[in-house]
Amino acid sequence: MSQWTIYLSCDGCPEERAGASRSEPDEARILRIARRWLSDSTWAGDPHGRAIPVCYRVCRPGERDIEGVVTVVYRQRHRECVRRAGGDPDCRHRWRIVSPGPWGRRDGPGVVIPERCSRCGLKRITTTGIDGDLVEYRTDDD
Repeated sequence: MSQWTIYLSCDGCPEERAGASRSEPDEARILRIARRWLSDSTWAGDPHGRAIPVCYRVCRPGERDIEGVVTVVYRQRHRECVRRAGGDPDCRHRWRIVSPGPWGRRDGPGVVIPERCSRCGLKRITTTGIDGDLVEYRTDDD
């Protein structure tokens, strides 16, 4: 019995052989292989987090190829982002909105919410998005 071969690609990169399986792999297995495949990438080490779509193709001689997309999500590591911005990661932040705005609707994509910690003064800027929010941290020097 021949094996299923799994090929992956993302962000316009050429397709690479990433694994094999004796049985037809399900999406959960493909997601695990994709996460391992990306483990040495710059995305995996980025503390800001990302949702990375990975294209896959599963093939076996004599069978029809199966194609699709899985999304590998790296969560944002907020403590690391605060530290890199020059803030105190051990502060028990109390975030206050800096300027008035349409903050009643925080659920739509593209809403920018500027905040400042009343304890340490660190700025936090949240931009809402469909695949999750993007959070940036800044000091007054930025």
